[in-house]
Amino acid sequence: MSTPRRAAGKPASSQLLSDLAYEAIRDKLVHLDIAPGDAIDEVQLATELGLGRTPVREAIKRLAYQKLVVVYPRSGSYAAQVDVADLASLCDIRERLEGLAAERAASEARYEERQELPAAR
Repeated sequence: MSTPRRAAGKPASSQLLSDLAYEAIRDKLVHLDIAPGDAIDEVQLATELGLGRTPVREAIKRLAYQKLVVVYPRSGSYAAQVDVADLASLCDIRERLEGLAAERAASEARYEERQELPAAR
């Protein structure tokens, strides 16, 4: 079995294999590597991630709970469809959160951090 990918900043030994599978599959869904409505092949994902089917199944259950995956008993698992109205709402929320995050970062930045900003451009 190949070594599974690690989340940034965490050693593989401190993460459950199902957590690694969850992060990898979630990333595939978010980046549309698995398109909305596509069937999710557990065997292929397990092989690709270098994990067993059990961690992949556990990850799919978590993703189904979060409504990123739809599971049909005896039929399989599928990437959830994206509702355009939900997407517009999410973009609106994201814009507001990013503005608040930028404002907070600017107000709490140390002098040294502020001096680095012009150099980062």
